Amino acid sequence: MDTLLEEVITGTAYGQDGIIIMKDVRIDAEKQTIALQDTTPEQSQNAWFCSIKDYVPKNVVLPVLLNPHILLENALVREFFTGRVADRLYRRLNEIKRETRIIDFKSIHSYKTPCYRLYFEFRDEIFSAMRRTVGGDIGFPPPLPKCFDVVKPEDFRRFVYYFCEDRESGDAHNYFANGGVF
Repeated sequence: MDTLLEEVITGTAYGQDGIIIMKDVRIDAEKQTIALQDTTPEQSQNAWFCSIKDYVPKNVVLPVLLNPHILLENALVREFFTGRVADRLYRRLNEIKRETRIIDFKSIHSYKTPCYRLYFEFRDEIFSAMRRTVGGDIGFPPPLPKCFDVVKPEDFRRFVYYFCEDRESGDAHNYFANGGVF
């Protein structure tokens, strides 16, 4: 972990601004120096935010995006989200399918933007479900990018659309742990 710790803290483990960086993180036993040093509270918080933004779209949103029927048919999934949220998520997912005119999100670049959009639009509900399931220490969603500070509630969904369309090259890519999960 020490070989990537700085990149995890700064959110650049996979690159920046759409440029993916592949790094050999295998340890060379002869050159290894063990630095037993703890992170500061600020570094730990930032690493958590970067990690959770990587984890949630990949492991919570993506499975329902690729298999939307589980939101309606799987009792455990419905219990996790609550029936009301599962129904809303199912409806929104189908709206996004119609908006994008993509009927199959299985190929990698077709599911990134919808996955990010669903994360932004349902982040509070997702974290509420995780707190109920995992425990309160899961916390709350990381802060939205600063550009959202001036977005009016009625414009939020539209702004999310444009922000997430920039997923490959700009701020959305950087926000989601640099797109490393995808």
